[in-house]
Amino acid sequence: MSGTVAVFALAFPSLFWRHRILVLSASRIALYSVPSFRSVGVGSALVLERAAQPGWRGALADLGRVGVGTRALGLALGGVLIPSPPAITLAMQLILLRLTATPDYCSTAMMTDRLTQQRTAALAACLQHAMLPILAVLPTSQSAFFDRALLHGSAPAGSVCLATVLFLQLAACVIGPTLLSAYSWADPGPPAEPCWPQRWHQRCRFWAQRAEHAASCALCWLLHSPAGGLASHLVVAWWLLAVTWFFCKKLAGLS
Repeated sequence: MSGTVAVFALAFPSLFWRHRILVLSASRIALYSVPSFRSVGVGSALVLERAAQPGWRGALADLGRVGVGTRALGLALGGVLIPSPPAITLAMQLILLRLTATPDYCSTAMMTDRLTQQRTAALAACLQHAMLPILAVLPTSQSAFFDRALLHGSAPAGSVCLATVLFLQLAACVIGPTLLSAYSWADPGPPAEPCWPQRWHQRCRFWAQRAEHAASCALCWLLHSPAGGLASHLVVAWWLLAVTWFFCKKLAGLS
């Protein structure tokens, strides 16, 4: 797939540059639509079929294996290295994560290892402590029981694995690239209205560009705070991560 895109870019450089976002987005969707990218026991997911490694170095190595095995690392790098408007970045990363996400990751040898289960329980407890000021204002039934279980490391291991893996995927693949895109995006202004009359595909392209620009502006407005600066960006990121952890717990049956 990358070879096809490279040949197209070399053969038609001006056409590729004019439609680079569309070409790169379509190629990424086509690549990650291959069934092996959402399966375990094949491809990069084979790194999850090994036992967990002890020690802090082993923990870092296992974290890298989780990133590779769940395809989160490739998705995150693509979202960061391919510059796109915020709305397109958000939509693309959500689509690609949907294509690659599967609960089967938690059935692999490394994720069912006792050491990994202890680490995911500790990570879930840390996330619960870190997000508690925001999670406290998000009411849900039976939340107190599950919150105590998470804090004490007694929640079901399978549910904790599902919640933490999904949280890591969303944080790395969706939230991170979207925030970087929103904070680095230079608004080029709305697309110029073409001279009329136009062919139907030209009109569709104009309205699609206009809708994308409006969505990107709205997303930037939602993610920016009046104060500005790094501190406000960190607060926004913290709030997004807290809400993400809340919904990951719900999807995993922990609230």
